[in-house]
Parts: sequence; structure tokens; C-alpha cells
Amino acid sequence: CESVGKVVDVKTKILNFNDESDSKNKTRYHSHKIFYNENNEFDGIINFLKTTSTKGIKDEINVFASSIFDNDFMFSPENAIIYDDQTRYFVSNDEENSWLCIDFKDHKIVPNYYSIRSINDSPNNAHPKSWVIEGSNDSINWTIIDQRNSFSYLNGNNLVHAFPIENENTFRYVRMRITDLNWFDSYNLTIDSIEFFGILI
Repeated sequence: CESVGKVVDVKTKILNFNDESDSKNKTRYHSHKIFYNENNEFDGIINFLKTTSTKGIKDEINVFASSIFDNDFMFSPENAIIYDDQTRYFVSNDEENSWLCIDFKDHKIVPNYYSIRSINDSPNNAHPKSWVIEGSNDSINWTIIDQRNSFSYLNGNNLVHAFPIENENTFRYVRMRITDLNWFDSYNLTIDSIEFFGILI
């Protein structure tokens, strides 16, 4: 993989910040800072919630999409957060601006890295080529926090790449949206996995 900037540490670290009180409503909360780990690109915020939640991951986040290919849940959006099974992946319909979104529900995140794994398919198939990562707090108004154009490092079989996010902000919703044709010249958004790193609130 091409270098994607300075890795914060060689190990994933989780820092528990001190509880803070909201002076208005006295709400108490914990924040966790989860660094990108170049040795485990899918040990981030979503995996942290999966492994620490007492409620179950479906109560912590909701993964949904603009469409599902042929309405076949074999290609479910939730497949994109199943990191240990590379036979399950997400595919949208062949529609412009197809997207995959994660709603962190009662949480918010400040993402500063994300990683993507391509599906188990040969080069020049439906691997993502041009896309944006966007954040929102109402799922209506979106802010672009990263953009990639004609990016070739995911054009192949189960390729993994991590991307720094320079435009850091706090969001409840984060989504990946394609902005041009993929490497198969269709508008299907097709990925095996996606994970985010940064601060979980």
C-alpha cells in the first residue's frame, strides 16, 4: 500500500477521557480516542462498539444504503462491517451517487482515518474508483470530509487501503458516496468492508 501519512502509533490505543458535565443538562459521557493501526485496518470505532457493547451492535449503529443490488440481502449494507468474513460484501444498484451510510445513533464520532477493503474480484471489476466521505448530524445536510478521484489502489482482489481525513468534525452519520463510474464503468458501490477511526463520543 502507498503511505497514507503518519501513523499515530504502531498499536491501537484507546484513551478514556475524563467524564465531562454539560453545564446545561448535566449529561455525563465518555469519549474514546481510537487510533488508526496499520497492522489491523479494521480495529477501529465500529469494531470497538462491536466488542464492548452490552446491547449488541444493532442497538449501537445502523448501517443502510441508497439501494441494495436486486433487493437481495445477500448484498446487505451490514456486510460492510463484518470484517472477518470476506465472502460477504455490500453492493448497491447501478445508480448514480450510490451511498452506504452508518448512523451512530446515540453516539457521535470525529473521524480522522478510514479504511476500505475491496471485494474478492479481479481488477477492472466493480471496485470503487471515485468517491467522497461525508458527515451529517441530521442525514439531510452533508459535509464532504474526504474526496478521492480515479483512485486505483482498491482496483483488485481484497485490497485494503487507509485514508486520512483532514476535515475533522463531529457527526452522527457518516457515509461513502460514489461520484463517478467504478472500474467496471457502472455506478454500483461495491465494497467488502469499511471502518472509521478517531474519537467516539
